[in-house]
Amino acid sequence: FPSHDTVVLGIPRGGVVVAKAVSEELKLPLSTVVTKKIGAPFQEELAIGAVGPEGTIVLDNKLIAELEVDAMYLERMARVKTDEIARRIVKYNGEKKLNLEGKTVILPPAARPKARCASFVDRSEEEKWNFFLL
Repeated sequence: FPSHDTVVLGIPRGGVVVAKAVSEELKLPLSTVVTKKIGAPFQEELAIGAVGPEGTIVLDNKLIAELEVDAMYLERMARVKTDEIARRIVKYNGEKKLNLEGKTVILPPAARPKARCASFVDRSEEEKWNFFLL
């Protein structure tokens, strides 16, 4: 990968450790993308979706239907997680916005809903970037 336009993204918690190792091995810059899991009611560790920066939401609709999770719960959790993301972005990246325009992005293994959510971060029609999910 050409280093001048490639960045390795880590998802805070376990994903940053893996991303750091990948970035060091490939001698590429490391950045973070903050996402938060939406856990199932009464089973917070069971991921039914994730929220990312810019309000990106990825849901496991099959599991949500199976568990009969109501829309009000999802909306409430999305608001809570969005607020937490805003706080963590400042903690991890300072006030600067993650800019991936023209970049090749490498996203090492992470929890699936969170990784899927990260893959949509700040990807408007004008901003094209390559995405590799390892």
